[in-house]
Amino acid sequence: MRVTANLDLGDYLRIIAGEGNDVKVHFDNGVIVSGEEFVRMQLEEIGAIILIGVMDGPVNAYHARFATPKHREVMLADSTTCTWKGCNAPASECDAHHMVEHQHGGETTPSNLGWLCKYHNSQAARGTRGHTERRDGQITYVSPYGNVTPTGTDHKARADNRKPPD
Repeated sequence: MRVTANLDLGDYLRIIAGEGNDVKVHFDNGVIVSGEEFVRMQLEEIGAIILIGVMDGPVNAYHARFATPKHREVMLADSTTCTWKGCNAPASECDAHHMVEHQHGGETTPSNLGWLCKYHNSQAARGTRGHTERRDGQITYVSPYGNVTPTGTDHKARADNRKPPD
């Protein structure tokens, strides 16, 4: 079985330096382990590690109608679960959802894709159920009333946490 870890580059460097025991590593199957447990795993034999840095959205991984395996790996930098508020279905069981619908000009790029479980993907086009969108590089859930809840990885906050103190 192949699994993919969502891991910030700075956190990865801390882990391999032996200083990242407090880091939480999220996998696409919903499993979360500590940095110490991660070091003990033999990931090179069973999967991939995605390292991410500060970004306004993931990189382009070529245009297509449907998400490619490369798109899906890059999407793990944003979330390892469904990005609908309150849903924790693992990414391995989710669809790659176009936040701006493809039929309305939404591109099939990681910056326009987010994980939604099959149920929430079927509800996303209904205006009465809310939707997901990217704001300041982070995937958010927007309720029908306009309330915004961040649901994806906050890359900027993760980077700010690694800055040395003044």
